[in-house]
Amino acid sequence: MKVAIPEFNGRVSPTMDFCRRLLLVDILSGELSEMTALDFSDMESTRRAWFLKKLGVNTLLCGGISRNLAKDIEENGIKVVPWVSGEIQEVLNAYLMDNLPDPKLTSPGFHGEEDDHRFHGRNELELGGPQPGRKEQGWTLPVNASDGSAEPCVCPKCGCKIAGEKDVPCTKQWCPECGSKMYRR
Repeated sequence: MKVAIPEFNGRVSPTMDFCRRLLLVDILSGELSEMTALDFSDMESTRRAWFLKKLGVNTLLCGGISRNLAKDIEENGIKVVPWVSGEIQEVLNAYLMDNLPDPKLTSPGFHGEEDDHRFHGRNELELGGPQPGRKEQGWTLPVNASDGSAEPCVCPKCGCKIAGEKDVPCTKQWCPECGSKMYRR
């Protein structure tokens, strides 16, 4: 099993989206096997979910995390355990003993397990709850007039093209060649 933890000065980084260093921890038979530090300073937020999947990460223990990044990571089959705070070794020990969330190792802003705390921004609370997305507001994706299929998605970095999927925005797809976020041409 592989666990990833954004790290800053020996502690869990306050936010996953802007962390500069990531610890990759291998756990075998319930014990720490190996720990590797990776430089994340040049890693764009949009590529972090893809990179975690490529590394074989099963679980991400992190502090704060944006709604979009958490969703992207979870869509890649990785469990996200947010609002974790504290010394790395303390957090790992709590994780190994299945003691997360632990009030002593929780960041400010955590509202309890029953609360979907990652997704409560100031605007949603002020507006009385989650607001509808573009699809619910009636937005549509561009389609080719000839056959009704979606337009191809293009990688801005390497130029790779993939067939677009109807009702799936290109910005939710990743380049199979280099891992960059795809765009509609």
